[in-house]
Amino acid sequence: MKWILGYRGLGIVIHGGAVIEDDVNVGAGVVIGGRSGLQQVPLIKRGALLGAGCKVLGPVVVGRYAQIGANAVVLKDVPDGGVAVGVPARVIRVDPAPDEL
Repeated sequence: MKWILGYRGLGIVIHGGAVIEDDVNVGAGVVIGGRSGLQQVPLIKRGALLGAGCKVLGPVVVGRYAQIGANAVVLKDVPDGGVAVGVPARVIRVDPAPDEL
């Protein structure tokens, strides 16, 4: 496993059941966790970038090389190469993954 944790993990909360693949960059203050009433937890795929303070909650898949903006609240899946921002987060762009170029 190779992750990059902002400020050495300062303020980062990761649910024990969450799956995080390799080469993921997690900003400071990020929460990767569950939601009330739902058993499933997030899957963060290879190369994703999670901006500072974002929340990824519930049965969500963050695709390969997706980018989540700072302070976004992700409640729905983000496709491979997707860029999601806002509260709740919405996908504003989908870029090709580096291995698809």
